[in-house]
Amino acid sequence: MRKILMAAAGAGTVLAAPAYANTADLDVSATVEDSCTVANSTMNFGTLSVISGTNHDATASVSLTCTIGADYTMSLDDGSNAGAGTQRYLNYNDGTTDHQIPYDLYSDTTRSTAWAASGVNPAGTATGSAETVTVYGRIPSTAANVIAGSYTDTVTVSISF
Repeated sequence: MRKILMAAAGAGTVLAAPAYANTADLDVSATVEDSCTVANSTMNFGTLSVISGTNHDATASVSLTCTIGADYTMSLDDGSNAGAGTQRYLNYNDGTTDHQIPYDLYSDTTRSTAWAASGVNPAGTATGSAETVTVYGRIPSTAANVIAGSYTDTVTVSISF
């Protein structure tokens, strides 16, 4: 009995195999385009009591990630409260009047190269990893004292690639 079952099982296997087989390729592809993302950042000059007479400095770290090998240029606009040239303003409205504190943004630690909305801006070739660009801010010592309040501005960071 045992021999008969084994022979029948073997015969079933042979009969289940296909008589013919065809093969074909499955092509798989992806296209990677240059792209960049930039993360929001905050520059905070802190709590100030007297503004005039001394420079008040702050920094912000802008994080950007681009496709490996993508050439990029980073730019900053003039902000919501733009002045003449590269001058930007922090603004506070007390309900009737706008009060402003002048400030500038720079691309270097010595704060000697003002960051203009048009002009020379940081550029590079991306590594594919997050990269940090530091923006240096200064409220100049020549700024006038102002009333107490929460002064703000919004500067848009753009990445061209």
